[in-house]
This record gives sequence, structure tokens and C-alpha cells, in this order.
Amino acid sequence: MKKLKRFSLILLYTILIIAGAIFIRQYKPGTAPIITYDGSTQIKVGSSKLQVLFDDGFASSPNSLPRSTWDRYGVSKDNLLYGNAYIKNESSGSSLAKSKCRIFGVWFSLDDEKERGEILVNGVNFKGCSPEEVKAHMSNYKLTSETNTILKYKDGIYTYEFKFKDGIINTVTIKDNTDAR
Repeated sequence: MKKLKRFSLILLYTILIIAGAIFIRQYKPGTAPIITYDGSTQIKVGSSKLQVLFDDGFASSPNSLPRSTWDRYGVSKDNLLYGNAYIKNESSGSSLAKSKCRIFGVWFSLDDEKERGEILVNGVNFKGCSPEEVKAHMSNYKLTSETNTILKYKDGIYTYEFKFKDGIINTVTIKDNTDAR
């Protein structure tokens, strides 16, 4: 009986070690996307705080955001639009705490009449790109979905979505796996 108990424990530990190794191998957080606005202001999706944009002179919207809530922050500077940053107020206070609002995603349009500032994604300006050009730039990422108008990529917890209109990139959305509810 003692041998059976010992054997069972050894078997259980072996299974736990193998399961843990499989989990660790499959979980890869990926590399945080770096978004560059205006040629110099950089944010890391998933970790940068809203304060970075305020410090570099980007407009303030929204003016208030209750704690533990989500919103979209309009990114603009010097009358140029840069799209939206999706933010969560992670402060314990009750108003917008720019140093506590984490940027967990960005969205921007590259195909409209409004004048836009330059936006780089991991050092690449996607403005005017075709689906084939986006695929070339994103070749190190896992393509998860492809249609005539959408390309989706994944890198660990980060997702990239490129939408096209008339064969040219229209919008870009990049997020970490934060579930905004």
C-alpha cells in the first residue's frame, strides 16, 4: 500500500510538472507595440500612462473619468488628429488621474479628409499601404484572420487589426488583451 501511495505521488508530481511546462511554453506575452505620435512621443500599448500624452502637449479629452472605468481619449495636438487611445482609470480616486490611466489600445484612421499627424507602429508608417505591404511589414507576427477588407494579427496578448477600403489601409486598431467592460 505504501508503494502504491508513493507511486501515485510521483505520478501526480510528474503530471503537474509536464502540465506546467506546457502552459509556460504556450504562454508568450508578446512584445508591447510601440506607437509613435508626432515623430517623438512614444507609448507602449498595455503599459504607458495617459500622462505621457499630456506631458507632450496632446489635448485633454475626456476631462473626467471615474475610477475603475474605461473610455476613449481623443489624441490631438496642434490641430492635428492622431486617433484614439483606449484608457482605463486605475486610480483609487474618483476623477481622471492621468498618471494612473493605462493605455490598453489605440485606434486611428489613415484614409479620410481630416489632416492627420504622422503615426508609426513599431517604427512603420502604414499610411497608403496595400494588404500585401502590410503583410510584408507584419511578417514576424501571426496572421490570425484574413478577408478582402481585414487583416488580423496576434503577438502574445497583443492584437493588430488592419481594415482596408479600395485596397488601401483605412484604419488600424491595436490592443492588449484587456477586456473593457
